[in-house]
Amino acid sequence: MDVDHEIKLEAECFCKKVQIQCTGKPTWVCNCHCTICQRCNAAPFVCMAAWMDPTKVVVTAGQELIRELKTSDNFTRTFCGACGSALMSTSHIPEYPFKDISVPLFKRDDTGRIKHLDLLLPTSHIFYPNRMVNLVDNLPKWDSYPDVGKPLKVDAKGDVVQDDGQEAKQQAAAAAPADASVVPASPKKRKGDEPKDG
Repeated sequence: MDVDHEIKLEAECFCKKVQIQCTGKPTWVCNCHCTICQRCNAAPFVCMAAWMDPTKVVVTAGQELIRELKTSDNFTRTFCGACGSALMSTSHIPEYPFKDISVPLFKRDDTGRIKHLDLLLPTSHIFYPNRMVNLVDNLPKWDSYPDVGKPLKVDAKGDVVQDDGQEAKQQAAAAAPADASVVPASPKKRKGDEPKDG
C-alpha cells in the first residue's frame, strides 16, 4: 500500500465555512506569478499546491457558498461567497488537467504553523516573466508550468537572462527549496520577459 495516497490534507477559507480535503501529496507546489493570480489574490504571487488528478481535491463542507469565476478559456477559479477567500483553480487544459489550492488556506496547528508544511513548500516559480518582484532563491523559474514550460536562467538579482536553455535546465534540476529573499523587479524591460497567464 502506498502511504502517500493515504495522506489527507485539509484546507479551509478564512471564515471556515468552506472545507476542502486533498488526498495524497500534491503533484507540485509553486509560486505562481501569472497576472490572473496576481489580480484574483491581490498579491505579487501566490503559493499553490496542485493535484494532477482533480478528483483528489474535494469540497467537504460549504459547497453552497462557493462562487465560480471563469478567468480564462483554460481556468475556473472559486471563491467563498461568505468571506471572499480565493479557494481553488481548476485547469480545463485537456493535456494538463489539475486543481490547485492556495497554500495559506491549509489548516494550521495551535502555533499557527501549517500542518504538513513539509509537503506544501514551493519547489519552483511559474510564469516568472510576469513577476512584480524579483526573487533571489535557488528555486527553478519557469515561463509557464513546471516541467512542461521553458526553464529560465536568472542572474544574481533575479532578472531573467537569455541562454540556450541548457544551463537553465541544469539549474532547475539542481535546485532545492530554500527561503526566498525579495528584490524589487527591475522597472526596465527584462530580457526573456514575455507575459503569459495561467
